[in-house]
Amino acid sequence: VLWQESAWVDRPLAMEWAEDVIKPFIKAELRAGVAGATDRYLLFQDNLDSQKQPEYIEFLKKWAVDDHKVPPNETDQVQPIDRGLGRQVKVYMGQQMDAWMEDDENMEKWETTEKGKGLTASDRRILLGTWFYQATKRALEGDAKRKYFEHAGALMTADGTDDDLIKLEGTPKGYKLTIPKQDNL
Repeated sequence: VLWQESAWVDRPLAMEWAEDVIKPFIKAELRAGVAGATDRYLLFQDNLDSQKQPEYIEFLKKWAVDDHKVPPNETDQVQPIDRGLGRQVKVYMGQQMDAWMEDDENMEKWETTEKGKGLTASDRRILLGTWFYQATKRALEGDAKRKYFEHAGALMTADGTDDDLIKLEGTPKGYKLTIPKQDNL
């Protein structure tokens, strides 16, 4: 888990994420033989300041990552987390919090601000992290996880396999997604 005090992806955190997530992922794919030295990766991102910095963009290029920015205020249209997974995780976390707060001792710990009697910031982070893990695990059970990706169009394949399963939310009834074949793919 990467942590940043204001809970926003600032410049140092973006670089840390690229180093700790993207780089090891690509190295593992190369070692496993599922990617070759000439393969490229496509990364869709928000328009955060941290994701626009030359150092960050150059790092991605070095690792064969093509960076594409989603138009402002449109991430909910193309990112699976924003298509429903994030909301579902929040609902499940709320249920866990409600159940935990039903215990009067827990409620008192949560509400107490007197030093030494309530929860510390660390206690709260651990508790919220645990709830987040459990809620995410529950939200991804069964077929639900595929729906988030289908609704965001994130399951498109280069050869068109199963593209008929993609149901972009908000498209007119009967709309069929078609991607023109290109010789250079």
